[in-house]
Amino acid sequence: MAKLNKNIISPVLEHTNGYVFNVAGQNFKVVGSHIGVFNESDKAFDALLSGQKMFNISENTVDFIYDYNSKSIVSSIDESAFDNFNKTLETQEKLDFLKESTKTVKLGGGSSAEALNEASNEVALLEAYLSTLVKSSRGIRFTYNVNENTYFANNAELLNHGFGIVETIASAGYIKYQDKPLLTLFENTCKNHAAYKRLDFLVESKSNNISVTTMKAGHNVYVWRMNETTTIGKFSKFLPDTAIEYVAEQTGADVTYLVEDLLESFSERREAKRTKISLMHEMIAFLKDQKGRIAEADRNLPDIKAADNLINTEITRLSEELTDAQNEELLGLSDGYLDATVSREAEGLKEGDPIKVDAVEYASAGKDDTLTVFANDEPLRIEKFKVALEAGAGV
Repeated sequence: MAKLNKNIISPVLEHTNGYVFNVAGQNFKVVGSHIGVFNESDKAFDALLSGQKMFNISENTVDFIYDYNSKSIVSSIDESAFDNFNKTLETQEKLDFLKESTKTVKLGGGSSAEALNEASNEVALLEAYLSTLVKSSRGIRFTYNVNENTYFANNAELLNHGFGIVETIASAGYIKYQDKPLLTLFENTCKNHAAYKRLDFLVESKSNNISVTTMKAGHNVYVWRMNETTTIGKFSKFLPDTAIEYVAEQTGADVTYLVEDLLESFSERREAKRTKISLMHEMIAFLKDQKGRIAEADRNLPDIKAADNLINTEITRLSEELTDAQNEELLGLSDGYLDATVSREAEGLKEGDPIKVDAVEYASAGKDDTLTVFANDEPLRIEKFKVALEAGAGV
């Protein structure tokens, strides 16, 4: 069985009554209980997304590794490279100090030739060691500590002295000048760390080159299927049980845990409606039986006449309640469903039979795509071209 990835992180940005997020290479927007593909351009969100792709983002840190020799960002490097970089800095500082001290002593003339010779030898040793370090792998892990709001180059804290972290790192010569935009992106990502969220309303599963992401918003379930080889994706809305079957078919994964509350909710509502209707039928049948028995009695008797009138009143009342219960909508406009009819025979339904169709799924589906509709509270799969919305129904 395919593993489930429940730890998906994405920038989440507020956008006109909803929120935009990204998963499996596609932007989406959630508004209330509805999710849809989001293809609009948003510079702020795009920058956050670029930061996520470029840097490692966790709950407490943002970091990236920079190869000091090649002057380029890398995904990994040997751990010794960080130590080599630190030693390079330390050796260079010692060398600079020793050279400056030797120069001062020479100018002052207050030291023996032996001392100067010893200093020169020390300089030569440091230069040789530095030459060896320069040829070795050297790397810098730039890290932002979220809790402390501090930046580090390996284990050394970077103090910006009011210049900003971009100028601090650039002026130290840690990166090449052309990579300053990288630092700007890093700084933006760090400042907006709070925008990166773990998306607990969705889960991803993979099989070979197929990635399937199942999402839940309110009572709705959506699935994004991506072929990572062709980069062709398809977004669909399913009933909870249909989504479970679809994901299992595509990747072999079981996403029941994500939607089981929806399965129980709709099933319970449907069962409660059926139980209520069945009980009303039984009560009406009982009253009609009692009415038949009273009919055999003398209706001129006041008590018999009163009982007959009471039973008739109850039968009328229960019949009206039964009609209301039978017409009660489990899926209405507030749930995102529209009234429609079948435009031609399909799945045992005749032309003109009433059905319920999801507005979002109907709007996003192609003419020949199959929709999940409800007829008498039972789910059916019918092609879109066989579905006709009622006049005035807006999508």
